[in-house]
Amino acid sequence: MGLDGSGPAGLTIPLSSAFLPTPLNPATLMKNLLATFLAALAMFVWGFAYYGVSGIPYKSLQPAQNVGAQLDELFPTTGTYVIPDPRTENDKLSKQLEKGPFATVHIRKGGTPAMDPLLMAKGFILGWVCCLMMAVLLAMTGIRGYGPRLVFILFAGVIMALFTHGGDVIWWRQDWAWQIHTMIYSIGAWLVAGLLLACSPKAKD
Repeated sequence: MGLDGSGPAGLTIPLSSAFLPTPLNPATLMKNLLATFLAALAMFVWGFAYYGVSGIPYKSLQPAQNVGAQLDELFPTTGTYVIPDPRTENDKLSKQLEKGPFATVHIRKGGTPAMDPLLMAKGFILGWVCCLMMAVLLAMTGIRGYGPRLVFILFAGVIMALFTHGGDVIWWRQDWAWQIHTMIYSIGAWLVAGLLLACSPKAKD
């Protein structure tokens, strides 16, 4: 494919000029970094409000008994356990799946502070990196106008949420109730981030 977007057999693929590397002056670069930082901050606040304040997603969880000692015995190390183990012999695995139950268990050995500052920092940095990547993707499209840019970000967020959480339900047989609530969080996060990323100074009208 040429730089003009021409492809094989005369196929023409339109590319935005933003797809190609272009120098950014320091002021524009700082404005874009600020926009992605604020978008990540909006994501962080939305997550705190959704999970920490409202408590709505936890209503989908079933009450759990105090089984800490049993967990230590059944799952000796930190990691993810799938029951029955998919590496089990096919005939035996089929019988176990047909009979049930089956589960996916995530175990973290040892304790952690209820409000771990390092955990919060890692979560924020992850959101910021994702916002930076979304800003680059948005610039590559060359989409003009606040509304169309916001729709693009939100639509991309819906695709990611549906593929990730829907896939967990279908392929890993996880519960729809919990995954729907986490899907709402993911879509909401990209909505609040998109409200800021869509007016990024990199793509002014």
